[in-house]
Amino acid sequence: METPYGPPERCANAGVYRYEPRTQKFETYISFGFANPHGHVFDHWGQDIVIDGTGSNPYHAVLFSGQVDYPNKHGHPPQVYKQRSRPCPGIEILSSKHFPDEFQGNLLVGDVINFQGILRYKIDDQGASFVGVELEPIVRSTDPNFRPSDLKVGADGAIYFIDWQNPIIGHMQHNLRDPSRDREHGRIYRITYEGRPLDKPVAIAGEPIEKLLDVLKAPEDRVRYRARIELGGRPTNDVIAAAKKWMAGLNTHDPDYEHHLLEALWLHQAHNVVDADLLNRVLKSNDFHARAAATRVLCYWRDRVSKPLEPLRAKINDPHPRVRLEAIRALSFFNEEEAMSVALEMLAHPEDEYLHFVFGETLNTLERRLGSAKLDRKNIAVSLLQMLQKGKVEPERQPAIIETICKRGGEAELKAIWEKAKSPGGVSEGSAPPGAGLADRSGGHTPSAANGRSC
Repeated sequence: METPYGPPERCANAGVYRYEPRTQKFETYISFGFANPHGHVFDHWGQDIVIDGTGSNPYHAVLFSGQVDYPNKHGHPPQVYKQRSRPCPGIEILSSKHFPDEFQGNLLVGDVINFQGILRYKIDDQGASFVGVELEPIVRSTDPNFRPSDLKVGADGAIYFIDWQNPIIGHMQHNLRDPSRDREHGRIYRITYEGRPLDKPVAIAGEPIEKLLDVLKAPEDRVRYRARIELGGRPTNDVIAAAKKWMAGLNTHDPDYEHHLLEALWLHQAHNVVDADLLNRVLKSNDFHARAAATRVLCYWRDRVSKPLEPLRAKINDPHPRVRLEAIRALSFFNEEEAMSVALEMLAHPEDEYLHFVFGETLNTLERRLGSAKLDRKNIAVSLLQMLQKGKVEPERQPAIIETICKRGGEAELKAIWEKAKSPGGVSEGSAPPGAGLADRSGGHTPSAANGRSC
């Protein structure tokens, strides 16, 4: 794909792409060994799930949407759940007051061969990512030609889906002129919940900007989605001016206040208006969902904010693993050696399989770009120690690096840290990690690999 920003964007075989209409930035969002990425949906906080349609494999997109330079592709990330059926032609997140509370946020997954219907999964946070548990399906059919191929929550809160209704769904194994192909039949179904009133559709098209901004407070994802589309088409100056006034009038005690601010941030992003103060405000939100979402915005504004690696360093050390996950992904978009050292600070914190996977993917990209900055993967502590000894770690970042060396290093690395601590101008009291057994606290005993694991 040709773009105004340099060489053509390339991706072999299947991929997922990202496009900014106002800037005309076009890039490969996910480069992976897909057969067909037929399902892609975003949740309430902007986290997205992508399904490989052929195998119906569900993935949390942040795990494999870091940058990889062509012709490289991501490895297989952990799945959100283990699918029991295939294939999948489309997915949706159920967000509708028409359905009971236990349905909210459920992932709806179409299936057209092994299970002909719409599967339903409860999605919960698990560490840095998600885990899904299968629930009672929404619908199924014994009709062998039943093919539910697209799913959406409508303006009335009901579930709408298309039944392609075709005895043949294959490609190369069936001739295009095969008379069994049904070119006449097809249906659109609406699913409602008995005994509960339908939602009243919210007026959006042509409504005043001020009214559309209040629609961004709606709990239903698709209602806000449609309002964002409408606001995205209005004059930028009018929208941003109204948005700032709207933010100033928000109730800070509203339980959804942080989400409202995030919607305003997304609106600025849609209009390509960088507001560093608003970004920093959401990056420091007391809700980790908002901080994670803002970290992704920071990633895409990295060329338009001052010193983007500084806030990313803060997020790589965030107390919540979801925020650290977004930060380690974002570092794959940089070319500086400093990005490598910031990435390594993640190792000072607990990690799970999701962080471990994305950390490896980001290091792969950075190592390919930086060449000489390759790490000893078998002994990260050695690489960290070399960074420390070469003076490539700023004083305020030394605690995290030292703590990681202590946790992961052997006797040689621990002794090197010890010698640095004892030397004039070595590790200062302010640079020592919590619980560090440095010269003035150890009683004169050099820590060994066995008893010095926590320094």
